[in-house]
Amino acid sequence: MCISRRLFYIFLLQAISMQLLLANVGSGQSVREVIIDLQAENESLSDILKLIEAKTDFVFAFDKTIEKRKDKLTLNYQQAALSEVLQEVANELGLDFKQINSTISVSKARKVRPKASAVESETTTIRGKVIDKDTGEPLPGATVKIKGTTQGTITDISGNFYLSATSGETIEVSYIGYKTMEKQLSNLVSDQISFSLESDFVQLKGVVVTGITQGQAKALNQQKNADNIKNVVAADQIGRFPDLNTAEAIQRIPGITISRDQGEGRYVSVRGTPLQYTNISVNGEQIPSAEGDVRYVALDVVPVDQLASIEVSKTLTPDMDGDAIGGSINLITRTAKGDIPDFFGTLAGGYNSLMNDFNGQAQLGYGQRFGKFGVLINGSYFRENRGSDNSELEWGTEDFGSGDEFIIDDLQLRDYEVNRRRIGASTTLDYSFNTSSQIYFKALFNRFTDQEYRRRFRLKPGGYSSRLAANESEFERDLKDRFEAQTIQSYNLGGRHVLGGINLDYEVAYAHSQEEEPDRIDMGFIYQDDTGESEVFDILMDVTDKDAPQWSLQNGLNPEDYDRFIFDGLELTDNLTTDASITTKINLEIPVQWGNLDGSIKTGFKYRNRTKERDNEVQVYDGFDGDLALDQLVGDFEDDDFHKNEYDMGFVPDEDKVEAFVDSNLNSFEINEKDTREESDLGDFEAEEEVIAAYLMAKLNLEKFTFIGGFRFEQTNFDYTANQVVFGYDPVEDDDFYERTDKVANASDYNFFLPNVQVKYSPDQWTNIRAALTYSYARPNFSAALPNQLISRENEEIEQGNPDLQPSSAMNVDLMAERYFSNIGIISGGFFYKRINEFIFNRTSEQSGGEFDGFEVTSPQNGKNANVWGVEVNWQQNFTFLPGPLSNLGIYANYTYTNSEAFIQNRADESQEDEEINLPGQADHVGNLALTYDDGKLQSRIAMYYNGSFLDELLDPGLDRFYADRAQWDFSVSYGVKPGIRVFAEFMNITNARLWYYQGSESRVMQQEYYGWWNRVGVKFDL
Repeated sequence: MCISRRLFYIFLLQAISMQLLLANVGSGQSVREVIIDLQAENESLSDILKLIEAKTDFVFAFDKTIEKRKDKLTLNYQQAALSEVLQEVANELGLDFKQINSTISVSKARKVRPKASAVESETTTIRGKVIDKDTGEPLPGATVKIKGTTQGTITDISGNFYLSATSGETIEVSYIGYKTMEKQLSNLVSDQISFSLESDFVQLKGVVVTGITQGQAKALNQQKNADNIKNVVAADQIGRFPDLNTAEAIQRIPGITISRDQGEGRYVSVRGTPLQYTNISVNGEQIPSAEGDVRYVALDVVPVDQLASIEVSKTLTPDMDGDAIGGSINLITRTAKGDIPDFFGTLAGGYNSLMNDFNGQAQLGYGQRFGKFGVLINGSYFRENRGSDNSELEWGTEDFGSGDEFIIDDLQLRDYEVNRRRIGASTTLDYSFNTSSQIYFKALFNRFTDQEYRRRFRLKPGGYSSRLAANESEFERDLKDRFEAQTIQSYNLGGRHVLGGINLDYEVAYAHSQEEEPDRIDMGFIYQDDTGESEVFDILMDVTDKDAPQWSLQNGLNPEDYDRFIFDGLELTDNLTTDASITTKINLEIPVQWGNLDGSIKTGFKYRNRTKERDNEVQVYDGFDGDLALDQLVGDFEDDDFHKNEYDMGFVPDEDKVEAFVDSNLNSFEINEKDTREESDLGDFEAEEEVIAAYLMAKLNLEKFTFIGGFRFEQTNFDYTANQVVFGYDPVEDDDFYERTDKVANASDYNFFLPNVQVKYSPDQWTNIRAALTYSYARPNFSAALPNQLISRENEEIEQGNPDLQPSSAMNVDLMAERYFSNIGIISGGFFYKRINEFIFNRTSEQSGGEFDGFEVTSPQNGKNANVWGVEVNWQQNFTFLPGPLSNLGIYANYTYTNSEAFIQNRADESQEDEEINLPGQADHVGNLALTYDDGKLQSRIAMYYNGSFLDELLDPGLDRFYADRAQWDFSVSYGVKPGIRVFAEFMNITNARLWYYQGSESRVMQQEYYGWWNRVGVKFDL
């Protein structure tokens, strides 16, 4: 590890030195690189040259005939290359300019020539920018090419491009939704050229239809011209859906499955693969996970109003991180656009029907360019009281003489109240030394907090005399009072330079995630009879309504006698997880041309060091020195409409009374050392990972084909430290006890060579046919790879992680056809297949040798394969071809079908053939449907997101946990009251769709939650 750290610091110093050196080189005295402001009205040549001398380090040399010329010129340039200024002077006056170091000689043109032919033909790198003529905003993803050839490029996120061209050639720029524009290069005194494209949007009653169509245009152009298969969503398009966090914005993209928390999207899965198979990045660099056990990132932390766009790459190129079997999601923050100050923001408030409470949102941003320097600052705040009415059941089987029958093992009623806050802030600072040399700094900070109160009533049958008759049942009431805060922040410092047509970029990035759970309190009470026994209830179950099973008491006892609920347990928790990474990278791209072939060769190096730590501090108490019954701490909270009036929870402990009582009487509680050690020690760990990567990639254009080929090599070294927790057993007392905790460590490494071949065929400017064969991998979750162990001598069982676990790897085959519409739309369809090796599953085996010989060991293992395949279709179109008001309609629709098979150890009989399952998280059907209306001022859409059912968790054969299908309908409408100001209203989950899980069969509901509906109304502005 120490050698690699030295390499990192050496590389860091080299990168900083390179940045300073290139900044100096980039400002060298070339007429093509010196930027100047020049205003002259009816001035002589001599006066104009003197003005230039005063503003630059150049001096002009010319004879008296030049000095005595009486020609008058009017010039008006801002932030223009000096070569561009001299170009116009040369054209107007028939002059030649020749630079020799800091001297520029001026002479009369040696021959009569066309007005725009000041120098002999030569080939050079043209630098340019493509912008919207009306707004001045850059247009990323524009196609820029030499007319009549296949030689070309696309603009970057700032609308800039670089292209080798020869005097006399014509540059053609095209962009979906804009009129194609051409410019002829009559000479190359100026190697800078700009294109202001005119919108081709339909005009109605004098109002240009922009907004959503502009957002679609930007996204679709970047998507169309990308080297790989990807989906791009621009901020303008995101804003037309009622999505507040990034996970919910991503759900609108084809092939995306999301998991929810309290009704909000949280985790994202791509194309039916497990969550850890998706790579999450901010501004091109991975962000670590704030949660202790896993690698995947909770995207409800990131407010969507901090982003300029979202890119979801379905196939990887060699210059991208290779640890993304499902796909790679890149969140791109905003940058300053123009010299005019840009103030944008949102002010909104709304209502949550379940909580009968209001929510609020405020967001404000400012961006502006000051010549070479650009600044963008953006901040937002969101608060809402959310909640859910939740019921949960666990099912088991009993044989009453005629085979196994399903019975309810556990029934819980949970009322959640969550005070949620989301803070986001971002900034981008950039400085352009000239058009070919730029440095930048980008920062993103997000903080997400939940103050959660969970109030629970629990029925636990002790046994069954028949399928519906449960005896010796327990009733419990408890409270969870938890504050949780997640923080994600990332910082990127880097530069981009073009030197003689060679592209160089480099970056140092730091990212940090953290999850805090301080001062959490869990307190429970259990019903007891006069003898102190808790198993007192005889219950008759009624499962007629599978969604809401009921029960009736058979022995006349009252579960609302709160003085009979006696203290049963207290947990005090203080957890902290941190995850930080620092990354350095450098990339070099060299243009190449062989006959009819043109393209580039790109290579690069990356180093990342990541450290993750988790510290759990849990105190478990199971006794109290004195009398403590629920009636002493019961609150007056009551849900009058709990679970659609299907249940009555009764009362539970009050959070304020519980907190005050614990603070005053902590010394009277009796600690349980065994449970305390298990909860505290087992989860603690330290992990350090080091990734070294290098790649080589070639891109070649041949007529209508684009070929990409190359490979990536990644090496991962890691050190993990965790705990082995051992529980002993006393046969005399028939009781287990805490024995010891030992530190255990492991170090290992693995390498991946990832070849990559992709082809794009474009029969015309509106059509792409793509094919890709790529290789990728995914590291296991931390909980699977840690060397921790939980050892029980009483049960002779060991549960442990597996530090020798290898990452899963995959061969990916992708085919995609895309047809773009000039009126801002696309129809596409494709097929994907993934062959996943080293699929990770839990295996049970017997320990051989050592202190715990013969113990049953359960741990994650490699060795099984999995296959995933599917089809994906996408249709976005504005119906501008329809007559009258119907031309304002549009559609946004996509559908993905996915199928998978994975093999695990047979759970019913280990000696039998492996058991086949679907990949956890893989839904057969996922789709979006939105109908839109947009006449420029009035914009509205009704949208539906559908998620089919999928396997969520493996339990026992026939009793696995499944996430059931769910469709959520949302509606949004906005109206432009004046340019740059819109009022809006949004309604989410308008049908009160529930989230629900089932156990083995839909007839056995395992969990269901109702969230109600919620809305927002407010104003958005961009001035």
